[in-house]
Amino acid sequence: MGDASDDPFALIVDDDEDILGEMLDALDDLGVRCIGAMSMGGALDAIRATPSIVIVVTDIRMPGGSGIDLAHRAAEEGLDHLQFIFVTGHGSLDADPFLKGPQTLGLFKKPIDIDALFEVVDTALRNRGITPKA
Repeated sequence: MGDASDDPFALIVDDDEDILGEMLDALDDLGVRCIGAMSMGGALDAIRATPSIVIVVTDIRMPGGSGIDLAHRAAEEGLDHLQFIFVTGHGSLDADPFLKGPQTLGLFKKPIDIDALFEVVDTALRNRGITPKA
């Protein structure tokens, strides 16, 4: 997969429309092509329909299925190419072993430091030979 197309490489998942919009806008401004979803079901649909997605930035706590549930479901479906960055607005991060596994790139608390998030996303994309647009 090259980086010449306009296909998105990152999926942002948050049930809060304002936070989702802020993350999408900020990463897009930094050259990361991404799309958004507001639920676990919407995220799974986007992942299945968009094979260029390799990074998922997801809120941990959402109604209808958590970000951790999403990661487990993706693994069950054999979507092992995905790497996850988890975000939470709650004081403690869940102790699920997936959070410390090889598919996890990072854990962020809200409010999100967009520069730090970009660094993690940028490094992960570059490690796959994908360069965000300038």
